[in-house]
Amino acid sequence: MAKYSMILAILCVFLLSLSMLRPDRWRDVEDKARQDALLFASIAERPDRIGFALIQDETIRHLVLFDVNQIPIYPEKDGFVPVRFTLSETQLRDLMEIYAQTTESQWLRFDRDGQKLLNCRKEDAICLVYDRVALEELFGLRTGALNNRGVFDWLNVVLGVVSMALVAFAAWSKMCQCSVGTDLELVPDRYSARRGDLEIALTPRDLKLLKLLIDRQGSVVTKDELYDVGWGRDFMPNSRALDQHIINLRKKLDPDRKLPRIIETVRGVGYRLST
Repeated sequence: MAKYSMILAILCVFLLSLSMLRPDRWRDVEDKARQDALLFASIAERPDRIGFALIQDETIRHLVLFDVNQIPIYPEKDGFVPVRFTLSETQLRDLMEIYAQTTESQWLRFDRDGQKLLNCRKEDAICLVYDRVALEELFGLRTGALNNRGVFDWLNVVLGVVSMALVAFAAWSKMCQCSVGTDLELVPDRYSARRGDLEIALTPRDLKLLKLLIDRQGSVVTKDELYDVGWGRDFMPNSRALDQHIINLRKKLDPDRKLPRIIETVRGVGYRLST
């Protein structure tokens, strides 16, 4: 009995150690916020370029840039701001108060339901409000994965162990099942696609990207390859247009979020159509 208890204890310690090593789902989100802050700080004196950059990023909902006196320099009081990113006086005042109390990068909920996440960065003189669901989709996370920015605790350990067990079980289950292939069918002459009973209207760019993914089904298609097909080689470097386009395309292919995801994110490389 003692021998089995020792084995069980060793197994528990092993699982707990593995759970501590699991990737932090917030690391990529924090990196994105840092890169966004650097981008907007570099164009702080060009409101037109800020507006263009905002429109290119589906994850950002609001943005405020501050000067050394903690006074907003963007949005300008009488300047142009794309309608989607306007702030009410109350929201702007709230952001100014939060920023004034910020000493380091800080993540908070910006609305009661947690659909918007606020990141204020004193070192970069900026506050960014993100769409939580769009961030989760961008990084291939499950819905609700970014609900809380909590610190590491024993509950996270337990959740880590459970998550690992579920992942292992899912992998085992997948090995026991036969692949049935994707249910997506392109109809190029109508600029549309079918998925079960769903008929999906596509743009010419949607069609080009999906055709490449289908032609290479099961293999990773790099971001550069997708940019070449969808935008051409002259498209600006470091743009997130492809990532945002994939988010929108996933929504088209499964508007009710009831079907298996068929466009998979391969972190740091590109995308793959599931088999």
